[in-house]
Amino acid sequence: MRSSAVSLALGYVALGIAALVLFAAPLWYAWQVTIQEGRAEILQADAQRLTDIFHRDGAAGLKAFIDARVGMQIAGERILLLTDASMHPLAGNLSTWPSTVPATPGNYTIQVEVGNHGAQPALVHVAMVGSHNLLVGRYNTIFAPLQTRFWYGLTAAIAALSIAGL
Repeated sequence: MRSSAVSLALGYVALGIAALVLFAAPLWYAWQVTIQEGRAEILQADAQRLTDIFHRDGAAGLKAFIDARVGMQIAGERILLLTDASMHPLAGNLSTWPSTVPATPGNYTIQVEVGNHGAQPALVHVAMVGSHNLLVGRYNTIFAPLQTRFWYGLTAAIAALSIAGL
């Protein structure tokens, strides 16, 4: 670091990296907020649709609908569970009510066992339909490849900026 040119070049590289990070941070935050809000809205709409089926066709109709949906869906895509008032499963793709999810209505992020894939994070919405409990969820890992590409892109941009600066 004897030369002022080297110090100046390293300073510009550091300034460029700081600007890149300051540019990427709001993008990352906006991405997270938008995706989380979008997931919550989708889950609430799903729960409302299932609640409407319950009001129209009763518990037996909702059970038949959930069983049909579970049979059609891609494994690991969605969580559906209908229980009676004592939390005994009536329909869905979970064998028990997750212990980390309260039975009170709301949105929760939990870890759910997914067959051979182990525990994966999921956003779930709990709703009450009559005296029954309804759990509707989606796995959060669907956007993991896109998030990984974001970090790879940011790393590549920092590397390119560093190489060009040096």
